Amino acid sequence: MQPTDSQNLNLSLSREELAFCGVIEELVEQWGFKGLLGRVWSLLYLRRKPMNHSQIEEALGLSKGNVNALINELLQWGVVQKVRIPNDRNYYYEVDKQIWKSVSNVFQSRELRILEDAIEKVQNIQGTLKSSDKTERVKHQIERAQHVLDALTTAQTLTRMLVSASPDKLARVSKIVSRLRNL
Repeated sequence: MQPTDSQNLNLSLSREELAFCGVIEELVEQWGFKGLLGRVWSLLYLRRKPMNHSQIEEALGLSKGNVNALINELLQWGVVQKVRIPNDRNYYYEVDKQIWKSVSNVFQSRELRILEDAIEKVQNIQGTLKSSDKTERVKHQIERAQHVLDALTTAQTLTRMLVSASPDKLARVSKIVSRLRNL
């Protein structure tokens, strides 16, 4: 079988590619994910052609089991897609070059769920407080719970808007926000 262009990838990473992968790894860790997810995602993002497990293992120096687990998790988050290359029985992986799709998948899958869970819990607490004795302390706690609920629902609304926005709309929003910073 003739090797495809995809099989002839130069798997060695430049200093800049390694640095970029490191930046994304740190960013992903700050969001509470495994840093290696960011490293694999950024490697696939930088490459022009999809990569298979062996190529990812070699490029990043990771074990087969580690790459398999990381790819499966990235597939679950919807930030990596599995593709086939003609005349090759291996699966290859690529990311959507529109970064916002990856970010919005995570926001939709995780951040909205976290906000919805917090809203439900605060509403339950507020309901319990409203059904108890109306001491000054309880009235104050109901008021404070409402402030938190307002902030959470605002964050939920903004997150939903961000997730549903197209990349061109986001570019316009970014320009508006930049202008607001200069005020």
